[in-house]
Amino acid sequence: MSGSVFAPDAPENLNELPLPPSDALGEKGGLEGLRTEALERFRAKAAPEPGPVLRQHATRTTDARLAVPTTLVGCSIPSAQIVESATSLRRTGRR
Repeated sequence: MSGSVFAPDAPENLNELPLPPSDALGEKGGLEGLRTEALERFRAKAAPEPGPVLRQHATRTTDARLAVPTTLVGCSIPSAQIVESATSLRRTGRR
């Protein structure tokens, strides 16, 4: 099956995955420069990720999807990594 899976090893009985504690998020990066108030607001608005969404393949099957405007929010991914990923996908013909 094509497509990507966010957490393929997530247990079948996992109903939802809540936002991790701030220290765990900080280990993955992306919290630098956030004021305490902003982090508290982020946490208050966060919703748990549904378990099935973590385990299911995300597939794209038609080129019609390319006509839909898309926004990537990658606050913890350095821009150079995003550019490299996009360039790599373009080189391989994957979208």
